Amino acid sequence: MRPVSSALRTLVGVALSSALASCGPATPPQRRVDRGAGPSAATDPLGASLHHDIVEHAGLMEEVGTTSKGTLAADGTADRSLILQAGYCFVVFVRTDPSAGELHLRIVDSNGDPRQLDADEGPAASLGLQHPICPEPTTEYRLELRSEHPGNYAMRLFRTLAL
Repeated sequence: MRPVSSALRTLVGVALSSALASCGPATPPQRRVDRGAGPSAATDPLGASLHHDIVEHAGLMEEVGTTSKGTLAADGTADRSLILQAGYCFVVFVRTDPSAGELHLRIVDSNGDPRQLDADEGPAASLGLQHPICPEPTTEYRLELRSEHPGNYAMRLFRTLAL
């Protein structure tokens, strides 16, 4: 076996370093919490759809409470009170029956001032993913749900520490 010259080792090292550098920085995969299998689509299609949204978007956020379910009134509306704790940023996920049509969410502060509107289309909507809801101090908000038709909805609230 012939010994490898130091010039050849240097050349191979430079070529390998250049090739790796051209790949750019490695981006680590997004870490997620194992949220389990979730509800069965056969027995709870609304809960299963909401669970899918959460698995896709909640990342490492901590769930606050459990799934809340309710019914949109005949005019397609429902309101929920949320007390959001200072020191955390919150995201709310909501899904309605497909028959309810387009869902719109709005979060309103205790003065009645709108703080955020969703930009989603269809029967699923969220607030806080693009612009975190980070109250200071702890504040009571009203979550307003509006759809084209009455139907059922499911909602889950998540939080992460505010930075």
